[in-house]
Amino acid sequence: MDECRLIRNAARRRPVPLAALLGATAVAGCTPSAPAVPFLGAFFPSWLLSAFAGIALAIVVRVIFVRIGLDDALPARLLVYIAVATIAGLAISNLVFGR
Repeated sequence: MDECRLIRNAARRRPVPLAALLGATAVAGCTPSAPAVPFLGAFFPSWLLSAFAGIALAIVVRVIFVRIGLDDALPARLLVYIAVATIAGLAISNLVFGR
């Protein structure tokens, strides 16, 4: 008798919530893997290479700012250099990798 009740309860299913259906539809076009770039025989994420390039450009900008004396006049140096690295990284990602 208990087995019949279990089978009947298993047969009753809850309807899938609308939010779950919309969420599944929203990600249906996503690729199953992250964008990667072949580099020295290994696949690196393109965002990682863009971040390294942005940091390198921020260091170059800092050296230039120090040489021309602009570094001392910056109100929030850390925020300025983080912004420079972010803008450079996003620009490189967009221009080089198209992402």
